[in-house]
Amino acid sequence: MKRTNDYMLYVAILLLILGDILLLGYILNLIFNWDTTIIAGIIGFFGAVLGGVITYVGVNKTLRHRDRELFLETKQKSYFYHTI
Repeated sequence: MKRTNDYMLYVAILLLILGDILLLGYILNLIFNWDTTIIAGIIGFFGAVLGGVITYVGVNKTLRHRDRELFLETKQKSYFYHTI
């Protein structure tokens, strides 16, 4: 249950940031009268950066988990050899 609450916190923060980016785009459109393609490009850039960060976190978590598995596997083998 604790992990679900942690993920919900990250999701809430992510949604707030995305909402702020969309609101900023609307305000920039009103103030500077920018074309919508420029605003869409800016939002796309932030989306690409956010996707890269999410991918990095996922790969990092996977590699740490694999290192932990290898460590436990080698410790179990060495313990098995020492007990015989």
